[in-house]
Parts: sequence; structure tokens; C-alpha cells
Amino acid sequence: MEEQEKEVKKSLKEKIKIWLKDPYNLVILGVIIFAFAIRLYYFSLTKNQPLWWDEAEYFSKAKSIAIGTPAWIGPIREMIAPYFWGFLYLIWPSEILARFFQVLISTTTVVFTYSIGKRLFNKKIAILAALLMASYNIHLFFTVRLLVYIWAPLFYVLAIFFFLKRDEKNIYLYVSAAIISFGIVTYFSTAFLLIFLLVFLLTIEKKEFFKKKRNYIAFLIFLLVLLPFVTYYMVKIGAPLPRFAQVSQSLSHASEGKILPFANWFDYLSMLPRLLLSFLLYIFIFGFLLLLFKIVLGMDLIWKDKSIQLKNYYFVLLWIFMVIGIYSVIYVIGGDVVYDAFIMPAFPAIFLVCSITLFWVYDLVKKHSKSLAILIVVLLIVLSVYSQLKLGGDLIKGKLTSFDEIRDAGNYIKSVSAKDIVIYSQALPVLTYYSERKVISFPANESEFEENLSIVNPKYMVLTTYERSPDWTYQWAQKNLDKVNLEKTYYYNNDVNQPSTQVISFTV
Repeated sequence: MEEQEKEVKKSLKEKIKIWLKDPYNLVILGVIIFAFAIRLYYFSLTKNQPLWWDEAEYFSKAKSIAIGTPAWIGPIREMIAPYFWGFLYLIWPSEILARFFQVLISTTTVVFTYSIGKRLFNKKIAILAALLMASYNIHLFFTVRLLVYIWAPLFYVLAIFFFLKRDEKNIYLYVSAAIISFGIVTYFSTAFLLIFLLVFLLTIEKKEFFKKKRNYIAFLIFLLVLLPFVTYYMVKIGAPLPRFAQVSQSLSHASEGKILPFANWFDYLSMLPRLLLSFLLYIFIFGFLLLLFKIVLGMDLIWKDKSIQLKNYYFVLLWIFMVIGIYSVIYVIGGDVVYDAFIMPAFPAIFLVCSITLFWVYDLVKKHSKSLAILIVVLLIVLSVYSQLKLGGDLIKGKLTSFDEIRDAGNYIKSVSAKDIVIYSQALPVLTYYSERKVISFPANESEFEENLSIVNPKYMVLTTYERSPDWTYQWAQKNLDKVNLEKTYYYNNDVNQPSTQVISFTV
């Protein structure tokens, strides 16, 4: 037995030595270390930063699951993250473990961006795409937030990686199906991935798609993984998935003709200059148009599955189109917000396009001067990475203290009050999380509020500029000094000229 273990260790060492002899492997190892290090640095800066509204929804539920405190979470939120974070909270009663897990998720996405790029194209393109993903400003920003936006690109790259290996063994397709299913109940936009892969398969396999037994098995696995969660939500909220309420509302708007004007149809595309910044934006636009041109000219080869390269180009552009396109449709018919975090799952593919383009530039210039080609490409990469890192760092540092005052107010109330009190405030999830007390919102009008005082019997009201209360609330305390007492006032950055949050206690 000992001899077998020695042989295994020896074999493993030999494999590591061989792997490290490949310079490309050393480079990607450096990129992964860089990705982890930069994320670990920002983790060290933000590990104690206050929670925002959305974060507090998830984490108030996580804390409630762990230790039974009150929770405030909207009905559309998926419950995988709160239960998982609740488990981590039991191990270490703070946000630290959950925040560190975000770092691991984010870094893993970079790793699998490389793995996909290597399988579709080559190691050079894959390494560069991973480097761009490692420095992408929005991905960095949401790595330090307790939100599930960065979980979506992880599910995408994991499912796509196994999907691309489906011809090696059928089990890989089944794993991909299970990942998609689990992703949907973790964050709903993973459903777009299912649509994307189905469209791709139907394009490539055509009628053969319906003849392949493995496709039916994969679909069955998808349903079996989904079934327990659908059953839970049907019992809990009367809908198969939490986001169905939003979908129903969007469809209702569309049926009534309440869609946004044509000028708004491209709002997601108009975000790209801000997300990619100048260098990457021009690189991406040029590459996207060139790839699209190649695909249009070679569509017959793709349809007949006679060009692996064109098929892979089609795969990457379809990936981008499905994410941005479907979100644009939802926005247009639903009239909801345009948000940069939503389209993060498209960026591994966007960076693959950027990488392909940069190496096209290199090959073109190299015909005249190899030194100049290296200089141009390296300069473009350095400027792109630097600009992304700088913007990401500015975004992270600029929001370090937001909601500080509500956290302080919540911690104060927690320290001086009984657990069964009620608080009036519009900062519902944030104040619930930090105070560990029940928080309810103000009624729309003053008369209803006064009628409810004897019924609700609140101990505090908290007014804050972060989450604006109805206008009447800001004068009510001044008009009723016999009923209340201003206990605490918190200021933006401790500037007494900028009051942010007030804790007002009821005296009667």
C-alpha cells in the first residue's frame, strides 16, 4: 500500500514538472495568481464594509437561518445563497467567510474562462481572455459585494466547459445540464444559458438533435435537479420559481402594448463604452464585426458542421448575443432597469473576441515588423488591463463607506433595546440585518401612521437619506416633540453639515 502511494506521489510530481515546462502553463498560473491576489487585496479592504439593500436582503435571511433573527427579503430572491451563507455564518458569525467565498467564485470564473478559450481556440487567446476577465472592473466590484451577480458567470463558464467536452463522454453533457438547472434556482439568468446552448445544438445537429439519446437523458437530469426546488417554491410562494412574478409582469406589459420606445432598445449596448473603456471597446467592436462577417459568409459551413473554427466563432458570438439580447428584450417589454451586473455572463465571451482581435492585429503587423507587432499588442494589453483595474479600484474604494450610518444606527439600537421591539424605517433589510429587530415601512400618509401607533407600538423610527421615507416623516418628529426623542444623528464622513441618519425613539 505504501509503495502504491509513493508511486502515485512520484507520478504526480512528474506530471507537475512536465506541466510547468510549458511556458504557457507558467503564464496562466501567473494570471490566476494575479487574479486571486487582486481579489484578496480588495477583500482585505472591504471585508467589514456595510451591506447595501440587496446584500442585506440576502444576508438578513442568512443570519435568520443561522441564528433566528428577523429577516427582510423580497419574494423574488432565490434562496440558495441565503441558505449557503447561513451555513457559513454558523461556522463564523460574520460576513467574512461569505465574502471570502465570493473571492473564490470570482477567481474560479477566471480559471474556466481560460479553460473554455483553450478548448475553443488556443492557449494564447485563452490566457489573454483570462487576464482581461481577471482585471474586469465590474467583476472586481461585485466580487466584494454579497450578491449573486458573480455566481451567474461562474455557472455559465462551468456549464459551457462541460458542454464543450460532451463528445468525449456523455457524462459531461449530463453534468452541464445539472449545473444549468442548479444555476437557474441560484440566479435566474442562467436560464438564458439553456436557451443559448439549445439554439447552438439545433444549429449544429439539426434533426440529429432529436435522435440522440444523450440529449433526452440530459434534459431528464435537468428536470430532476430542478424538481425539488420547484416543489419547494410551489409550496412556499405558489410559483415554480421566484422570478416568475417578474416574468408575468413583463408579459402583461407586452400584451398591453406597454413597451419602451425604440430609442431605448439598445440601452444595454450603450453601456459597453463605460464597461469596456476606449481601448477594449474599439478592439471588441472591430473583432465582433469581423467575426460576424466571417460567420455570415461561412454560414453554410457552420450549418454543415464543416469548419470547427467558424463553429467556434459562432458559439462565442451567440453566447454574447443571447445574454445581452434576452436582457434587452426583458428590459424593453418590462420597463425595468438597465444594470451592468446583469450582463456579466457575456464578458468571458466578449474577452475571447477581444483576444482573437488582438492576435489578428499582431499577425497583421508582424508581416512588416515583429518587434512593432509585439510593442503594439503589449501596449494595448497593458493599457486595457490598467484602465480596468483603475476603474474597478475607484468603484470599490468610492463605495467603501456607503450605508455606514445605517449600520451604526442598527448596531446602536441592537445594543440598547429588547429583541421584540418594532422599528419604523424605509431602510428595511439593512436596518433589519444590523439591529436584529423587526423593521416595518412607514405608511404612505401621516394619518394612517398615527392611527397605527397604538397598534404597532414602535420603539424607534429611523430616518435616512439612503432610503427616503415619505415626505411627511421628516417633519413629523419636529411637530411631535412630546412623543419622541432624537437619540442619535449620524453624518456622512462625520461631517456635521451633512446629516445622514437619525435614530428617534418614542417616549409614549
